Amino acid sequence: MKKKLTICGKEYEVCTNAFCMFEYKKQFKTGIIADIGKMNEYNIKVEEIEKKCKQEGREEDIEKEVNKVALEEFDNIIQIPLQLAYIFIKTADRNFMSFEDWLTSIEDIKIEDSWIAEVTELAVNSFLGHGTGQPTETIKE
Repeated sequence: MKKKLTICGKEYEVCTNAFCMFEYKKQFKTGIIADIGKMNEYNIKVEEIEKKCKQEGREEDIEKEVNKVALEEFDNIIQIPLQLAYIFIKTADRNFMSFEDWLTSIEDIKIEDSWIAEVTELAVNSFLGHGTGQPTETIKE
């Protein structure tokens, strides 16, 4: 699948295919599916927090509780989408710069950046077979 992705104001062509899985493991020494699973675990935690706070009538605590988990999981929440995005860009352009050089070109990353959700959804749709065009649901095991 090919598409355009905007990261921190720069547009990149991205491509997902079987090569991504090979290149991801080679580059980052971890599996793409395992890392998608880590992102899924975070999403499950957030859903559980929201559900619990609503059941207990503490809607005002949802943001505080979610932020607490986000801080605990910050490395995965940011690092994995960066790695996924890089591999998708590299797959579209085999001559693209190194991961480290690309990271130095990114000036500002926020956990709520829309590209993070886009790249995560692209990975799930491409590698876990959820490419129905419908919103992606969290996978509960």
